[in-house]
Amino acid sequence: MAVAGQIINPDLVPMTGSTTVDSFSTPGNYYVVQLRKARYDGGTWVWVRVYVNKTNNYNPGESTVELSTLYGVVSGYASGGNINSGVANSRSWSNALCVGTTGSGVRVRYSGACVGNTSSKTITL
Repeated sequence: MAVAGQIINPDLVPMTGSTTVDSFSTPGNYYVVQLRKARYDGGTWVWVRVYVNKTNNYNPGESTVELSTLYGVVSGYASGGNINSGVANSRSWSNALCVGTTGSGVRVRYSGACVGNTSSKTITL
């Protein structure tokens, strides 16, 4: 059974009902940063996914990716992604953080994009 604050790589487990809860684009629309949510092992999980919308020369810095909730913080990319600024639709993602059984009412701050051009957003699930 999932426990709030637990961390896993969402690419390595059978998540169900995966959806994009919120997203934003960087200036120039080079990168899209998404807040993803899904169910697994009785819990609700959230993570950040970043993908290249238009090829560019900006470094898709791992240090820009962060997800913060009252249950904990994850930062950086999880293993398995292939983000490359020169390849449109390439993507990477953070580890997923369990935000309880429903996740309802949980405040989430997420950030990402590229070195020198990072944005963040806060929403309530």
